[in-house]
Amino acid sequence: MMWTFVFVLLATFSPAVFGTLVGGRTPVDLNKDKRAQEALKFAEPELTKWNDTMLLCAPQQDIKVEKQVVEGIMYHFTVRMVKASFSKTPALHHCPIPISANSETYKCTFEVWSRPWLKNKLDRLQLLHPKCQKEN
Repeated sequence: MMWTFVFVLLATFSPAVFGTLVGGRTPVDLNKDKRAQEALKFAEPELTKWNDTMLLCAPQQDIKVEKQVVEGIMYHFTVRMVKASFSKTPALHHCPIPISANSETYKCTFEVWSRPWLKNKLDRLQLLHPKCQKEN
């Protein structure tokens, strides 16, 4: 009985003491992680395709990124995005727009699943679970 309690106690606190749990999320420094930057650059036009009514642009600020080792890398993004005042353009891949006092901003969460070894380019990066909510 005592060993069961000790085992449960160690299993509970060891990730906090010894590091991240295997398969768990770890924070990413977007300035240093080139693959996370590529995932965000990929996601911006994909979010625009997903959202029929407006072009959303992610400024390079207010971005939280975590990664998780799965079958590949799953990047979890929380991004403050701005509604662009110009029309959608398929050639537009990146649109850094500064956030001003009158900008219409949205908090968006999404994942980008990266599997660079796949032969089919369409499967190498995938946008998953996009959700955007207007901020007050």
